[in-house]
Amino acid sequence: IFFGGLFFVTAITTSNFGSFVCDFFFLLCLGMGILLPVLYLRSYTGTLKQFEAIIDQVERIREGDFSHPLEFTEDQILYPAADSLNYVQNGMRRAVDEQVRSEKMKVELITNVSHDLKTPLTSIINYVDLLKKQDIDNPKAQEYIEVLDRKSQRLKKLTEDLVEASKASTGSLSVHL
Repeated sequence: IFFGGLFFVTAITTSNFGSFVCDFFFLLCLGMGILLPVLYLRSYTGTLKQFEAIIDQVERIREGDFSHPLEFTEDQILYPAADSLNYVQNGMRRAVDEQVRSEKMKVELITNVSHDLKTPLTSIINYVDLLKKQDIDNPKAQEYIEVLDRKSQRLKKLTEDLVEASKASTGSLSVHL
């Protein structure tokens, strides 16, 4: 349309063919001198906006925000980069979700195991206390009761430490200096 209009304007304003070619060539150069920079700036501005969007997205991912994928169309010049960045973002989101799920399962397992250990351990400790209150004359039996007492108390402490370590690893343990 631009070239057709340019040709038409030149043809109307000139009467001589030599002058027509010269005028047409001059107007063509003038039009291209104006049109090309305008098209270039328009393209450059669009590419610059795409590039800024990609930089913003990288910043979001760096901060741990995986919820906003880039929305580029296939005709945009930086579409392949945006598509790859979205793929990386999805992979990171899945990895973080899997890690969180794994941590929750680990904490549940430790909590269940420690609870399952505490129940029979409490019974053992109570029976050892009852045995210590009995009047037993056999020194070997007294020694066995003391060993049972020490070992059951140690197992109780280990079980409590396991629960505390589990809480600490999830960040649900408050720290007091």
